Amino acid sequence: MSEDYVLTVDEVRREFKARGIPVSKWAKERGFPARLVYDLLNERTKGYRGKAYAVAIELRLVRRPSASPRFGWLDVSRRTDENADACREAA
Repeated sequence: MSEDYVLTVDEVRREFKARGIPVSKWAKERGFPARLVYDLLNERTKGYRGKAYAVAIELRLVRRPSASPRFGWLDVSRRTDENADACREAA
């Protein structure tokens, strides 16, 4: 199975049921608040940032971030001293 494969909320719920794993036990074993996992599974939160994002990655509801950013402007390692000076002047 590909690393990029993303599951739906229903698929994740079915997987928990098929394996007989309580959601709270899964969350506790991974150090996540059970309430947050339930919120993701009940679609009360999207999992776009913070701990919710980490949980969504573990549940495979979102793709794991790649090692290299898709957009060059997100790569802070490419930031030059000139760019840093320009940012300071603009602020």
